[in-house]
Amino acid sequence: MAIRAYYTEPISVFLDDDPERILGVLAAEHHYNLEEQQTSAWRREIAILKTALHGRREGRIFLELYIPRMGKRADAALIADNIVFVIEFKVGANQY
Repeated sequence: MAIRAYYTEPISVFLDDDPERILGVLAAEHHYNLEEQQTSAWRREIAILKTALHGRREGRIFLELYIPRMGKRADAALIADNIVFVIEFKVGANQY
């Protein structure tokens, strides 16, 4: 089964990739009404992930990863050292 995500690259490529290009890929794959709140959240997530992954070049990143059979997406997932990390962001939220 193919892994479906709006954006997927090796971490090394993600770290070198321009944040605005990544945002453009996410926006192009988003087939719903794209609101400023969503693009703002993606910008913040990209910045957070680039900072957190600085110096780690091995592994793969997935942004807006489809979760099979749930009909939902995870904000981000990382595969590194044979471990899967699923990350859900709540950018700008005061409570969850």
